[in-house]
Amino acid sequence: MRILFCFLVLIVTSLPAVAAKWTEYKTPNFVIYSTAGKTKSVQLIQNLEIFHQHLLDITGVETIPADVPLTIYLVGRHLTYVSLTDSKSTAGRYQNTHDGPFAIALAERKRWEFGNDPCETIYHEYVHYFMYQHSQAWFPTWYSEGFADYLSSFVVDRNIVKFGLEVKMRLPVLSGKKIWVPFHEIMETNIREAKGVRRQVSKQLFYAQSWLLTHFLHHQNGFYQKLNDFLVEIGQGANSVEALDRIFEISPEKLDKLVRDYWNKGRLEYVDYKIATNNLVIPTARKLNKQEKLAIDANVIRLFNHKKSGEKKLLKLVKKSSGSDDVRTALAFYYASKKKWEKSLQALGDVTHIKDRSLAVNRAFALILLYRDTESMSRPPQVKEAVMNDIRRILIRAVNTHPNDAQGRFAYSFSYMNPNLIRDLPAKKKKALQNNMEIAYYLAPQRRDIAYWYAVLLKNFDEDNEACLVMKKLVRQTDLSVRQINHNKRAIGMKKDEDFQC
Repeated sequence: MRILFCFLVLIVTSLPAVAAKWTEYKTPNFVIYSTAGKTKSVQLIQNLEIFHQHLLDITGVETIPADVPLTIYLVGRHLTYVSLTDSKSTAGRYQNTHDGPFAIALAERKRWEFGNDPCETIYHEYVHYFMYQHSQAWFPTWYSEGFADYLSSFVVDRNIVKFGLEVKMRLPVLSGKKIWVPFHEIMETNIREAKGVRRQVSKQLFYAQSWLLTHFLHHQNGFYQKLNDFLVEIGQGANSVEALDRIFEISPEKLDKLVRDYWNKGRLEYVDYKIATNNLVIPTARKLNKQEKLAIDANVIRLFNHKKSGEKKLLKLVKKSSGSDDVRTALAFYYASKKKWEKSLQALGDVTHIKDRSLAVNRAFALILLYRDTESMSRPPQVKEAVMNDIRRILIRAVNTHPNDAQGRFAYSFSYMNPNLIRDLPAKKKKALQNNMEIAYYLAPQRRDIAYWYAVLLKNFDEDNEACLVMKKLVRQTDLSVRQINHNKRAIGMKKDEDFQC
């Protein structure tokens, strides 16, 4: 999750006496809960729909609405943002969960020279989400991050769209570093290494050079025309030096010089084009009632407040909302994220009268009970069969009510992942489990745990090649340690030194 820094001195305030005045805005691909007023909210959601269409155009993906829209909390005042997140030094965050992607952004005008608009974080992360959702191709980490940065400076000015502008937060990193890392080494480095394994590649320099390299490759005709071939070559296992020589017919030293010359020009090229403003998507707007507003406050705190005060704020909201189910489940999931399982279950109330409680509370109860003994999803669940039957009934009901419930679908299939049980299931049950896991995998493409268990499920059902493909994509699209990669390989019957042959 990336964090934007705005260097402001603020006074930390307590949670407001009343819930923030949230209004809901909806389009086919986005949901915004906003306290920033109609003008800013409509402008942002319309710009996001233009950005979504822009991604469709440049990637050639079929035009389809998102099954799980990106949900954004747009906060109008910095004091409200701080009161909810307890963060004085950020202006935007992104969080991907089983229930879909969530972002929070400050709508106030930026007040710092180097540091991007909070909405750039949304654009950057949405590129990742979009590519995971729609692309079957694998991209190396430097290009994945560089491309997301390259598009994140997306600007709509009246009827003109611009992209490929400078990403301001990268400028001081590049300007302040006298010696850059050779670009072929950037191509061989993942983010995990940039965080410490390769000490000469800081995380910020990795992002900055990846953005500059991607920008260069997209704006130099001789390179852009061969870029796809270059990425395919790397995807097939060639190292960067081999690919540079074979595709671009240059040495690493020549690439370094060309990119430096491009940077030293002092002005990067960008793309602009006109759009038809009469075709803008008009969002539906809805004022939320008091209980809904309190529930939004609770969800924001659960997702984006990682300080100790988050618990106190949520407990206050539970009292203020007269024990609202939505607020209680937010508190329960907050405790669960910190592995305080008993407190999590206590937050939901009496667990002995399942039939008398709402579906939201029952679903939370089932998920927490299922996950609490699994060590962060690294082993199958160990719940007693009698309790497991109750859990499964609740999850079936939840999925039938909300077909896009990725977590419910995943959890239902996961509940059968005991190896002594799963292989002997009847064919009809196996098909149902595979179908639910596959849908969850599609709805929440960035969730590593879903991809991991989907591959394990396929292996147990003797679909070895499909299991290999899912695990191969997981290993390549995420920054895993060697130990984690070997663990994933063993989970589908591979040896640690064995290459993916699928």
